[in-house]
Amino acid sequence: ESYGGRPGEKAVGMVARLEEVKDHETFLLAAQNVLEHRKDVRFYIVGDGSLREELERRVLELGISEWVTFTGFVKDVEKIEAALDIAVITSKAEALCLSIIESNIAGVPAVGTDSGGVAEVIKDGETGYLVPVGDADALAARIEDLLADEGKRKAFGEAAKTVLPPGAFNDSLNVKFRRTVELALSADELSALLSAKGRAGIRSEGQRTVIRYLSEIDTADYELVR
Repeated sequence: ESYGGRPGEKAVGMVARLEEVKDHETFLLAAQNVLEHRKDVRFYIVGDGSLREELERRVLELGISEWVTFTGFVKDVEKIEAALDIAVITSKAEALCLSIIESNIAGVPAVGTDSGGVAEVIKDGETGYLVPVGDADALAARIEDLLADEGKRKAFGEAAKTVLPPGAFNDSLNVKFRRTVELALSADELSALLSAKGRAGIRSEGQRTVIRYLSEIDTADYELVR
């Protein structure tokens, strides 16, 4: 499945629920800033949530709709993440950033806000960059820095493959299962699920669940188009 990318475009994406805590506003303002300097970039918002319509309106207000793609919920999201040139996370608060763990596994450099667990999976100046929460200008500057330097992107991406936080899932099946759960459920539903079963229980149960899930999904590739 194609998500509207044009040949030669760089792909910058954020995988997260479309909820207030993820602060997509900062991502969009940074995108607007980057697009003032170069137009060979497409920004992907991957996931769904209660703010979908509001964010779509905001993209129109900012005049950047030609360069922003909303994918909605995607089952095998790791295929999109692996196709990115730069992964981004702009959370106001984050415990364990699964999207960046997946980007690390795929060897994709990342730029993220210095919010809790994000600093555990982005090594500033080694695998990507950390910026202050809500600072769209700093985010844009770091994205532009990586877009302009292919060698740095490759070096950061290779270094990212070695980064997993203490206690993180080093099994890509578990990561895929948790990402599916996170993007499919609302914040309240996810919180309830975690409270009922506990994180350790979710991980062990996920081993069985993800195998059933993998046997059912459509195996068609998802491409951003290079």
